[in-house]
Amino acid sequence: MEFCHTSALCIGTIAPLISNFFLMSYALINFSCFSASLAQSPGWRPAFKFYNMWVALLASAMCVGVMFLINWWAALITIVVVTALYAYVKHTKPEINWGSSNQAFIYKRALDSTLQLNRVPDHIKTFRPQILVLTGEPDTRPALLRFVNNITKNNSLLLCGNVSFGDQEKNLQRLLDDHSVNWLAQQKIKGFPAHVTATSLRMGVQSLLQLGGLGKIKPNLVVLGFKNDWATAEAQQVEDYVGIIQ
Repeated sequence: MEFCHTSALCIGTIAPLISNFFLMSYALINFSCFSASLAQSPGWRPAFKFYNMWVALLASAMCVGVMFLINWWAALITIVVVTALYAYVKHTKPEINWGSSNQAFIYKRALDSTLQLNRVPDHIKTFRPQILVLTGEPDTRPALLRFVNNITKNNSLLLCGNVSFGDQEKNLQRLLDDHSVNWLAQQKIKGFPAHVTATSLRMGVQSLLQLGGLGKIKPNLVVLGFKNDWATAEAQQVEDYVGIIQ
């Protein structure tokens, strides 16, 4: 009898915790549905006929409320444990693409901000040097890139222009390579690689100037390295180099 009584007390003690963890999982699922709907991602298409994002948010809030009604200290423990797990995953940054709604929110905020910027009139006080630097592959001219990065200070646009010649299909495959993006991130340089395929360097730079950037976030300066072999290079190459400067 004593054993049964003790077991009943133990179960009664942990029951609120178990119930709260179940309620927290339901709350997070409902909030995830609400967040995905709020981000307006085309990939989120709930099949339930009577689904409503605001009902999902209400259900999430009700689950949290019931948690505190059952046992307030168990609710606090549950929230602390779940928050600690979230902080751990966020800190370790596992190499897994969750397809989270946060990614959709980042895209939506960037798009909204870019569209809003189009309606902002230009003014000398808000001028920023937005630079297209002709680096080729970014890791081939790190000194030039760091020099330009000292100008932008990670506070304005930095495009790393790369003009490729030759077979277009082979060059297009290189556009899908994330090597340049990863290298810039490792160097802590806030820049964007920009690759084009052209018949000449001059035509490629013109394409980058015309198509690089988005809206008002586009290059207004071009930086290129000095052509050391100008005396021995072919006349067409020197002409293209001078034409870019002009």
